Amino acid sequence: MPTVSRIAALQHPGVYSERTMQNMLNDTKATAKTLSIELLVFEAKVPDQFDGAFAAMRDAHVAASIIFPSPMLRLIYGWSVTIGEWTVPVWVSTVGFLIAGYLAFQGFLLKRKQQP
Repeated sequence: MPTVSRIAALQHPGVYSERTMQNMLNDTKATAKTLSIELLVFEAKVPDQFDGAFAAMRDAHVAASIIFPSPMLRLIYGWSVTIGEWTVPVWVSTVGFLIAGYLAFQGFLLKRKQQP
């Protein structure tokens, strides 16, 4: 059976809270360490950075890659998400993206009201 010694993780910084992003990264690093796998982390903040991130992964000779959840990546590439036997439609990410935007806007308005 082939073994994997190095994998890449692609993350979209800022898509979730800093704490959530750090928790995902810490959990992934801990799992990789337990499996004696080197984890290399690459970032893509905007679509124009994808090619560079994937090229860097190729140049690092990773055996596999994982992509941290990102509504932007899912919407741009139309990636599927499967839960059990059910494939979640892409429009669900659109709704999630809109709700997150609405909540962020409401937070902005609330903060503005609290300022003297």
